[in-house]
This record gives sequence, C-alpha cells and structure tokens, in this order.
Amino acid sequence: MRTTTRFRSLLANQDLLVAPGAYDGLSARLIAQ
Repeated sequence: MRTTTRFRSLLANQDLLVAPGAYDGLSARLIAQ
C-alpha cells in the first residue's frame, strides 16, 4: 500500500490520529525513537 493511500485511510477513519511535528533535527530524532 502506498504511503498516501494509507494516510488517506487513516484520515477517513473516525479514530484519533496523532501526528507529531518536528521543526528541527533534534526533534525528528526524538520522535523517531
């Protein structure tokens, strides 16, 4: 399944979707862990 298709199916679902945002490299590393 493509990433865009999976993302659209997650958005269409009625459950809560948590998508953290990273504004710099350090935050991205913390989220990845």
